[in-house]
Amino acid sequence: MGLLIFIIIWYALVGKNSPKFYRFFHSGVKGIFSVFRGCGTIFGVMILVGLLSSSTTFIGAGFVIGVILLILSGINKNKDKKKIYNTAEKNINADDYKLPESVKKRIKIIKEFDSKYELNLTEDQMSRIAEASYYSPSWKKEVFDMNKSYHVTNEWIKTDNSWLRAYLSAFTVMQISSDFEMQKQIVEDTVKEILMTVRPRDFVSIDACVDAINRKYYTLLDEPKFMCLIRFMEKRGYTVVLPNGAKKMKVEDIDLKNLEKLYDQMDAADLKTDAKNNNQYYHNNEEDNDRGMTPGF
Repeated sequence: MGLLIFIIIWYALVGKNSPKFYRFFHSGVKGIFSVFRGCGTIFGVMILVGLLSSSTTFIGAGFVIGVILLILSGINKNKDKKKIYNTAEKNINADDYKLPESVKKRIKIIKEFDSKYELNLTEDQMSRIAEASYYSPSWKKEVFDMNKSYHVTNEWIKTDNSWLRAYLSAFTVMQISSDFEMQKQIVEDTVKEILMTVRPRDFVSIDACVDAINRKYYTLLDEPKFMCLIRFMEKRGYTVVLPNGAKKMKVEDIDLKNLEKLYDQMDAADLKTDAKNNNQYYHNNEEDNDRGMTPGF
């Protein structure tokens, strides 16, 4: 009885505010109920009564185990404070974003936001985001902003981390990492794979390109989300040629040399030759990309 009472008190004061102990405690409770179901209801009740009847033994054990739990929770708390903070996160002051200390309440914020704006997050992904919010300032800001109301989804997307929110909003199947730099790499790899198959420069408009991506990959992209991801790829060092002959967002040295060569060819040729040389330029540019000289689409 003493053990049971102490665990209840400890959980109310400490356990529910620690992601690791929260997950361990709930997994343990589910395991106990699974054993009871497997042994039968009557046998399970008999075990419970037997445990409660040994009050003298469990009072002493309860205090011993309780002290151990408090020590472990203190160690866990210190470890959380010493988690690796990425360079990109150091400029974010996590203290500016007030959230409930309870893990359950943070998961509830994510779950309600997921339901309202249809992010298609799984239970495991919600738990991972909630846990990350305790040591990652960037993820804490994300959960903090989920605890607000927005008129439309794109109003929520408009932020410094628009790439992440566009990804969460547009992709029905996604990967979530508690490490923010790893999350950037996941988004980069995902968008890169799409742009290698559906090249924006092959379409007459952005809407046509977005529609092709949605049909092929079952995404929920629109023009604002698409441009957020394109801007993100630009910052990651990629060259993207947009529809309607839009200029490249980022021009590498190799591209400048190719452009000079192209203009020389256009000065000495007729319109028919110009078109042929233009196609040849893009063909050469693709070969350069394959050699790793200039990443681009």
